[in-house]
Amino acid sequence: MEREEIEGIVRMARAYAAEQVPWLAPALYAARLVLTESCPSLAAVDEGMRVYFNPRMVAELVGGENKKAVSELGFVWFHEVAHRLREHAERAREKTAHPELWNIASDLEINDARLPGLMLPQRSLLPRQFNLPEGKLAEFYYDRLQEERESSRRQPIPSAGDQEEWESSQPQLIPSASDQVSKPEQPEGGLPSTFDEGSGVHGQKRSW
Repeated sequence: MEREEIEGIVRMARAYAAEQVPWLAPALYAARLVLTESCPSLAAVDEGMRVYFNPRMVAELVGGENKKAVSELGFVWFHEVAHRLREHAERAREKTAHPELWNIASDLEINDARLPGLMLPQRSLLPRQFNLPEGKLAEFYYDRLQEERESSRRQPIPSAGDQEEWESSQPQLIPSASDQVSKPEQPEGGLPSTFDEGSGVHGQKRSW
């Protein structure tokens, strides 16, 4: 897929999102679109309201005649702009939050939104995947995730005979096979790794 075609699809998705969520249209069109493969995730946003899309990942999402692609990319536009409108970067600095963990928490704050016409992409995080309630702020999710990570670090190592019973008793921090829509890698502390969505989320500058 040519770069011009990819850019056209991304711009079409923004227009579609603006039609579906008209109150967000001014912010959507105020954002500057940047296509770059340096972006480590499908999309990201910086504090200057530049929204980055990785063209290779966009092509993968659109490929295979994905009829939901524009709707899903429209949700991605909503998602990235929402990070800035909710001042996630500023809130992360106030909390001196760990960037990756805050990225997860702020995604959980946004992704339970119900928006007619916009579809959550498959690889998205939801509160239920962490056994957490919907409708909470990122600070709530961050504190719960931080508590679980610290708790997992303090867990004693079970003996070989008790391993299976111990594993079954642990809280489900990682989504089950039926629910898992995030990346499968797991960093230290038992939490799923997340894409880096840029300074507009966690306040840490990125080279791209």
